[in-house]
Amino acid sequence: MAGPIAPSITREATRFATVQQSKPVDSEWSRVRKLAPGTELIVIVKGSQPSNRYFVAGDESDLTVLNVGAPSLPTAARDVLRDLASTHPEYFLAAQKGGQFAVEKNVRMGPDGVFVADRNVADLAQIVEQYGRHDITEITTAKIESNPVGCALAGYYGGGIVGGIPGAVIGGAVGRDTGPALVGMMVGWSMGAVYVYRKCRHKPEKLIYSAP
Repeated sequence: MAGPIAPSITREATRFATVQQSKPVDSEWSRVRKLAPGTELIVIVKGSQPSNRYFVAGDESDLTVLNVGAPSLPTAARDVLRDLASTHPEYFLAAQKGGQFAVEKNVRMGPDGVFVADRNVADLAQIVEQYGRHDITEITTAKIESNPVGCALAGYYGGGIVGGIPGAVIGGAVGRDTGPALVGMMVGWSMGAVYVYRKCRHKPEKLIYSAP
């Protein structure tokens, strides 16, 4: 009786181990599929150096990204393509299937490439790259430096909520008149504003996927 049962137990144990190992991998790859279109990434493909790309699409097995690093691409065309990756990422996939799209600043994209005022500046394969999941070693979001003016406004208003209100409460608890509460509010507001500004201004790289 032990003979037939032992191989069955071994097979089941192997299957269970395989399922358990695949769960964290699937969980990590699901983060890739949830990326917002146009997100700037640092992609490492097996045997290659890290490269900056922009997320276009992802499914269970593939990643599609935008590459605007071709030297022949004018700056205006690069800006248009980056915006397109954020607003209409489906255009890149449709162009691979024969779609033609006239967008801003005399930029046109189709299966025959990218054109600026009827001048071919890049082949479609140069800007739209597709990688199999198993060819990718690592994906991280790129470090982002946000607009300082916008972050200053966020710090001003956010600082009042994050630091000003708690500071006023603590100051009011220390003293019976409005003086300590006012001082606490101002100190807390200043500290909160600096904290919010720094969080808004600098967003570090974030690991999205790492191959097992």
